[in-house]
Amino acid sequence: MYYVPDGTKTCGYYECKKCGNRFLSLQTMEKIPCPDCEAEVDYEIGPGESLEDVLDTAVLLQKIEGEEEVENTPVDSMLRAIQNYYMLYLILGLAVTLLVILIMKFLFDRKNKKRSGKTDDMSKEG
Repeated sequence: MYYVPDGTKTCGYYECKKCGNRFLSLQTMEKIPCPDCEAEVDYEIGPGESLEDVLDTAVLLQKIEGEEEVENTPVDSMLRAIQNYYMLYLILGLAVTLLVILIMKFLFDRKNKKRSGKTDDMSKEG
């Protein structure tokens, strides 16, 4: 499978008539060279052949439009998943930090109230 760069809005879905390979391409012409077959082409043309017949073996099946329909590379989707994973850990870390700060504030306020209560009791007794 061939992939197109992220952000591609239009591409062509092709099938090679020679090898049967189906692939995506940034081109949207009716016929283009198949990437697999093109690597095997012998550029010495015989008397009954033309270079165009040898090279243009893939036919446009469908013109795909819209970013949602065009497939991204596996690397792009993996990168996006890793970014989401680390973003969740960042949010979790911030939440835990905030929770610890609130608990410490609550405990210190409580401890200070007890101390101030004892000092008030001592001043009343004396």
